[in-house]
Amino acid sequence: LEVDAHIVIAQKAGIENLKKMFKMAGVNVENIVLSSFASAIATLNEDEKTQGVALIDIGATTSDLIIFKDNAIRWTEFVGVGSYHITNDLAMALHTPIIESENIKLNISKWDNEDVVEVPLIGDEENTQSVNIMAIKEIMFARINETLMILNQLIEKSGLKNSITGVVLSGGFTNLENLRETAIPIFGNMSVRIAKPKEVDGLFDNLKAPEFSTAVGLVLYALGQHSNYEIDSNRQFRSKRGMSINSENSLEVEKDEEDFHNSEASLPDIVDSFSKKGELSVIDKIKVMFKGLFQ
Repeated sequence: LEVDAHIVIAQKAGIENLKKMFKMAGVNVENIVLSSFASAIATLNEDEKTQGVALIDIGATTSDLIIFKDNAIRWTEFVGVGSYHITNDLAMALHTPIIESENIKLNISKWDNEDVVEVPLIGDEENTQSVNIMAIKEIMFARINETLMILNQLIEKSGLKNSITGVVLSGGFTNLENLRETAIPIFGNMSVRIAKPKEVDGLFDNLKAPEFSTAVGLVLYALGQHSNYEIDSNRQFRSKRGMSINSENSLEVEKDEEDFHNSEASLPDIVDSFSKKGELSVIDKIKVMFKGLFQ
């Protein structure tokens, strides 16, 4: 049996620190999921994942990239750029506090290019300066353009750009004005879609915005919307096909696998022992092989 697997690794110290932080807050961590994978669960449809698509979730300080092809993860990457860098650029260029530059960034679409706004100065709360909206938009566009070019370079680095049909953008960055029109030429005139999370009953309306794609994806993951076959962060095998196979020896297979992990038998010995007890389904075989691989 042969398998192609995409393996995601992370620093153990960072993971353990996250767990400790949640524990101190009174929250038990059940599982850990790659953020871009969670965003993909919340935003991509089956056709996109099969035909090939690059999802980019752009947050405040990081951008997460995940590429799907043939309904499987083919590439994952992240880079430390996001919408906060636009805020910082505005604060430096206008000599204004961060909170003011953030407010200008979020409300830029409310003004016309000819408008002039009064911007407070750092360290001088009594005085303001007049700034043309067009000048502010030029500062923002320069950073937006640079960010999208960096992300396009990541897609090219994957070697899969010619194998995908389009790009899907999500995250708080996508709330910026005319982002899709700016992104299309940068990504080589590929189709570009701005994605919000899928509809989930019971969510508040303000949680249906693009910046909550990862959070919604985590909920859907916990409900079983993971990949077809995977080993999760707890080294547990997950399958969309379901491991509750209606067969007489299904419970026996589970028990034998536990015994198997506690033994020093080789993988072929285990498969042989299962085969002697009855015919294994393809899913059972894959499960045994995966668990042997990551034991």
